[in-house]
Amino acid sequence: QKTPKIANFINGDMKIGGYVQTRYTVGPSKKVNDSITSNNAKIAMSGKLVPEVAYKLEIGPHKSPSSSILYDAFARAEYFKKARITAGQFKVPFSEEYLISSSDIKTADRALFQGTLTNEYSLGLMVDGDILSNLYYAVAGITGPDRSTAETNEAKDVIGRLVYSPFGTSDNETLKGLKIGTAVQSGRQPRSSNNEGTRLRNLGMVKYEYKGLSLLSEYVRHSQEQIPGLDDVKANGWYALAAYKFPLNFSKYKTELEPVLKFEQYEPNTDVSNDKQNMYTLGLTWYLNKYFYLMANYQIRGEQDHTSNDRFILQSQVKF
Repeated sequence: QKTPKIANFINGDMKIGGYVQTRYTVGPSKKVNDSITSNNAKIAMSGKLVPEVAYKLEIGPHKSPSSSILYDAFARAEYFKKARITAGQFKVPFSEEYLISSSDIKTADRALFQGTLTNEYSLGLMVDGDILSNLYYAVAGITGPDRSTAETNEAKDVIGRLVYSPFGTSDNETLKGLKIGTAVQSGRQPRSSNNEGTRLRNLGMVKYEYKGLSLLSEYVRHSQEQIPGLDDVKANGWYALAAYKFPLNFSKYKTELEPVLKFEQYEPNTDVSNDKQNMYTLGLTWYLNKYFYLMANYQIRGEQDHTSNDRFILQSQVKF
């Protein structure tokens, strides 16, 4: 009774989980190295210190000398379900694909524009919740750069996100899985004149899930001021993904096979005519059980210089 926090841990309130991904990559071009890599490895601890205060700590190995091992590191006050307060380092409430764990995304790689027009983790404060039973919101103030990048200015980014489920309260199971979302992110970053310029990002999202079917599409528009009052650099990117899980009944475990098709496009500068990038991903994932999968992706990459950059990726994942 005198040590409730310790008692919570002893009673199993703290959950420990993680995953390890191993990848083999090969391509017809010399631009693609034939390689075997540990693509991702994370371990996380989460739970509640008291019924109204949750926490999560997630770490993983360095991917580069400058990167941090720390991913999620936050505490969340859940006293008010319509206004949960999260403080620390957390996933930025902007892109839906980034909000999905790397262990649960449908393809080996995220969209081409992710990490350039968006960021995944940042430090700050967030308030989120369900305004209505079918309308979710999130408002966050963050440092701006991703977790591995040093803060370059005193300005903070502000993010607003809304996700509407038009049939969320309906009894029609076919329509219930439809979600429409939008997000905006405003901040500042260095520009060519050695001072700071404004940056604005807008996002639109459509998502649909029904039984084994998953559909997801996002569009991001990025505008960054370069010359004060005269010039903005604009970029955009979008993707559309479709996947379907087929159950396989030859094992005592829940075994599923999931074909995936994804098309994406990224334009780093809309004023430049030869920098557009397209990619098709043809994928097939075999979920042997809830702990292990084998994923095969073939990426068909179209670039302006017509240099072959296609690649085949075979990835395995163990999750616990």
